[in-house]
Amino acid sequence: MRKYLKWAGYALLAFTILGIIAVATDTSNAEENSADAQSPASGDKAPDLSYEVTKKEKSANQLDFRLTIHERLDRASLIEIVRKLKKENDWQEKLVCFFDVNVYSASNAWASVAYLPRCPECETEKDKDGNAVQYTLIGVSKSFADSLHQLTFDSIANKRAVATYIEDIYRCKSQLFVVNEDESKLLLVQQFIGGGHLLQWLKLKNTGGEKRYYFDDEEPGHENYVVLNEQKKIADFKDHMDKVWMSYGYE
Repeated sequence: MRKYLKWAGYALLAFTILGIIAVATDTSNAEENSADAQSPASGDKAPDLSYEVTKKEKSANQLDFRLTIHERLDRASLIEIVRKLKKENDWQEKLVCFFDVNVYSASNAWASVAYLPRCPECETEKDKDGNAVQYTLIGVSKSFADSLHQLTFDSIANKRAVATYIEDIYRCKSQLFVVNEDESKLLLVQQFIGGGHLLQWLKLKNTGGEKRYYFDDEEPGHENYVVLNEQKKIADFKDHMDKVWMSYGYE
């Protein structure tokens, strides 16, 4: 778990805004980037462009948004959402929008779109009005996530999945299982494209009526744990001070 926290911390530092957006993104997979750019084929279900505003900050020269969307949208859809926000707010200065999938993440966003009028070299796309925007995919695309969802784990029998989510930082599919109907612990399985996987047991402790699943490699007084919100379909990772430092929506 300590390694988990270390790399999550690196991911958080990687997307500090310094004049222009500096984010950690993987551009090595041309197939993934190409798939991300595609629009839905004729006859496919229309994308869900609804969202919740989780944060809005405004200054004299900059407008920032943090939005939670309900599926992994293609870049054209994300740019269109931000174009409409720009128009609705009648904004001509710098506008930066970060996106989370299904639930707000306290550490790293999934993608970003920005209007940077004072940085013409930052342009990666144009919106429908012909204005320059910078698009960055920080996490994994829908096509890559779909490939992760196809992975199966058959090495352990008599198991029941209670949560499934994508960890964009690690580019893996994570599942929590009850094994042999023993609900005193959960098995965390992280699976990667190519066949690799990691296993870890989490032990159950009931605290104030809350079921907390603790990692087994923690130092006393610095324990991290997971709480599963079945109603909202969210896995919240919390530190020893009960503060949420990462959340994943079930996918």
